[in-house]
Amino acid sequence: YFQQIIKHVSIDDIVNQFYLDETNYIQNYADYWLIETDKERLKEVIQQLNIKFALLSKETSPEDLDYIYRSNAYQINIDVIRTILSKREQWDDLAFNTRNYSYIVETYPEMAKYIQNNLSEYVDNVFLKLTNNNDIKTEHLIELLNTETLPVDQKKQIITHLTATKPIECITDISDKSLWAEICNNNLMAANWENIKALVYSEEINFAEVYTKFLNNEENARKLSYQKLEEDIDLDEGKAEIAYTLIYNPNLKDNSYQLLLNSFTGIYSLQPTDLSEKRMRWLLEKNLIEINVDSYKYLKEHYTPLHIDFLEKHLADFSKSNYQNMDFDAEDMKPILNLNIEVSEKVKIIDSIVD
Repeated sequence: YFQQIIKHVSIDDIVNQFYLDETNYIQNYADYWLIETDKERLKEVIQQLNIKFALLSKETSPEDLDYIYRSNAYQINIDVIRTILSKREQWDDLAFNTRNYSYIVETYPEMAKYIQNNLSEYVDNVFLKLTNNNDIKTEHLIELLNTETLPVDQKKQIITHLTATKPIECITDISDKSLWAEICNNNLMAANWENIKALVYSEEINFAEVYTKFLNNEENARKLSYQKLEEDIDLDEGKAEIAYTLIYNPNLKDNSYQLLLNSFTGIYSLQPTDLSEKRMRWLLEKNLIEINVDSYKYLKEHYTPLHIDFLEKHLADFSKSNYQNMDFDAEDMKPILNLNIEVSEKVKIIDSIVD
């Protein structure tokens, strides 16, 4: 009956009949393009009613699909888009299923523009519904996450949906900082020190829990351990160096902590802290403790006997005048005399006590 209407009723009458059709009969009629009548007549009906097909028969000809494609006469859903593209050149079923957005953007510019103008619909009906659609080019991911018209909730869904995507090299490329935590928690941020700095120095949002979790992923910590941390020379008032922030972070796991120490290039003054003895020893072994009398005294007061190890390791840096300010006492004498150092140095230390 419907086909007879399309074939024989005037275009104006068809438009009047279906203009207020709440059932959306035509857009859900998958065999519309199989009706044996003049194609221009079929197109005229579509144009007049501004039909966007929700279903399309797989028997629809490539020519008709091309018309639908170029006139954007389709709804954005998986089945319709697959039907349209599967009969076009450069069709790649694997790419469609696994990296859908990048595939469409790079291969079908007309569809890409249509999708970008209806991005929320695409994300809900295609991107998130393709189970294996877990990859996207980084540049395209950044583009999606920076699209102001796309709701934040959908952006977060995109992030959690991706499991095989190359991480974002520069987290500051994402303008909305409220997305940074989601990106880090899903390991979509590259492990580099510039990204860690961005998180630590963020003023709008406190990311301490976020970057700590990120660094406690041993793979991330290992990647960072091969990169030297270049500290910012001119820090704003109130901002501690990154190394201090991490050295005194009690929530870092030991494995990550040890790995990260390999990146530090400076020497650091000791601060009042609950740092464990083993972590203080690691700092000592990595030569990260500032070499002066204050460090020695601090170690002696809080981390005995590490002050003796510190003295032995940096003996050449302490002059006799320093010895006189180091407050050696009787309890120090035995371990100092047992040190594997020149006798002459032992004599200097003893003389400093006598003086």
